[in-house]
Amino acid sequence: MKKDIETLEEIELFVKQFYKTLCELPEMDHLYNKVIQVNWEHHIPIMVNFWGSLILREGKYKGDIMAHHHKVMKVIPLTRELFRTWEECFIEVLDSLYEGENCNKTKKRVVAMSKSLIQKLNI
Repeated sequence: MKKDIETLEEIELFVKQFYKTLCELPEMDHLYNKVIQVNWEHHIPIMVNFWGSLILREGKYKGDIMAHHHKVMKVIPLTRELFRTWEECFIEVLDSLYEGENCNKTKKRVVAMSKSLIQKLNI
């Protein structure tokens, strides 16, 4: 039996594995590494804090998720297909590592977040 997500270290493990897996997909590698040119050393801790705030209620994330996605939309149009791929990969990696209440809540949140971003970005 897998354990549930209970610490920032577990979230960090997930976040790193998620982006590694996501960027193995050619369209996502192109988006993150060629077009946006993500600085992973900077991005990973931000995402750990973001998910830590949502999952563990750590409250360390202070960013604006919509502003970041609007910036990306100025560079490259995001599509429903990209969001679906992101969502599917997220859930696949999460399921490979964890199970339990926090894990299940996180999967529901990511689906809701993906739908919300699609709607708010008018995709």
